[in-house]
Amino acid sequence: MAETTEKKSRIPHVLVVFVAIIIATALLTYVIPAGKFDTAVNASGRTVVVAGSYHLVEENPCTISGFFESFIKGMQYNASVIFFVLIIGGAFQIITATGVITKISVSAARRFAGNEVWVIPIFVCLFATFGTTMAMSQELVLFVPLGVAIARSMGFDALTGTGMIGLGAVAGYSCGLTSPFNTGVAQTIAELPLYSGMGFRAALLAILLVATCAYLMMYARKVKKNPELSIVADLEKEEKGTNKLNFDEVEKFTPSDWVVVVILIGGLAWLVYSVGKGGWWFAEMSALFIVIGFLSGVVKRFSMNKIAKEFTAGAEMLVLGALVVGCAGSVSVIMNDAGIRDSIINACATAIGGLPSQLSAIGMYITQTLINFPIQSGSGQASVTMPIMVPLGDLVGVSRQTTVLAFLLGDGFTNIIYPTGASMMTYIAMVKIPYAKWVKFVFPIVAVWFVIGLVAVYVAASIGY
Repeated sequence: MAETTEKKSRIPHVLVVFVAIIIATALLTYVIPAGKFDTAVNASGRTVVVAGSYHLVEENPCTISGFFESFIKGMQYNASVIFFVLIIGGAFQIITATGVITKISVSAARRFAGNEVWVIPIFVCLFATFGTTMAMSQELVLFVPLGVAIARSMGFDALTGTGMIGLGAVAGYSCGLTSPFNTGVAQTIAELPLYSGMGFRAALLAILLVATCAYLMMYARKVKKNPELSIVADLEKEEKGTNKLNFDEVEKFTPSDWVVVVILIGGLAWLVYSVGKGGWWFAEMSALFIVIGFLSGVVKRFSMNKIAKEFTAGAEMLVLGALVVGCAGSVSVIMNDAGIRDSIINACATAIGGLPSQLSAIGMYITQTLINFPIQSGSGQASVTMPIMVPLGDLVGVSRQTTVLAFLLGDGFTNIIYPTGASMMTYIAMVKIPYAKWVKFVFPIVAVWFVIGLVAVYVAASIGY
């Protein structure tokens, strides 16, 4: 009987969850009418939708064969991300095999001995800076195992280590102080000065960071005091060899270790510079990580066979994450092929139209939050929704700056919880965190963020921000 109860209560596998989402999406194609917006190229050369151009098109619901084909098409849709994930896994495994990550973790733990919890705000603010200036998310994948290793060495768990990177990055991204991919695109479409209104968003970011750090520190203290209270206590028991490091058994840094550190830091600095400068995307980033991993192995005098074996082992660990990214692409493929994505956007925009200005602004925020499920790309979502939301805001008395703010928050917060978020799914796949347990962990802080966002959008609409 006990065994039966255990089986019934078992959390479904992440692929089972995704198949259910894909089935639900396919069924919706028989309920939601197919429609389409006309598109045009704006003055900046970006393809955007034409406001008021929505029209019905011929129905094209998902067939049984289309359903199964969507898995392959989803892989093709997110092919660059999938290969990036596998390469990241391989490169990081080579770096891990050098022992440098362990030594960095021990060094950090010693430095913060007795005040371990204060490493959390340092990490959160650092990665919030990456998120708010350059919209970095997928590029930060390599830091997640390092964050988890440091968290475990201090008596915390994998959720704490992943959270202080992922939550920080998303909080920063959601306010987009100088981010070219969400703020830049949205303000350009709204015909606002680039990065204008930064003061309000900076104040909002400070509030979000305080809330995020407080939540993570409270959770980390609880886990350190009683590891059984960890949401991933079972995972921590399985990974007990990496939970805590025996400082006495860890050797000191050698000259070759420092060379690996220089390669790692130099490579990541070059990545940040190149992404910020523009022109770099998954192909270039993947190539860089191959170089970082290979050079690290060479410096530590690994044989070519060992480098190949470590790379393969690391890639194998992220096969599930790669499959999940492909499944996320399947959702987008079905919506696009059936023509229901634009219909959903049009329905949301129509519902907002008759509300007072403050409520319309909140409606925009909620709409962008919902649309963020099928359209995870910030620049893509801006290109699709802002040409509709900007004139709609003009009609109902919502300032364009507030319309942009509603987009930023709606596009940002749920990136850390929606299963269609490739970055988030890659983060948790790298450190073996089940999706259901990740949701349990982040839901409270995402709910707090959402409420803060409601207040921020309401205030912005009220003061004519």
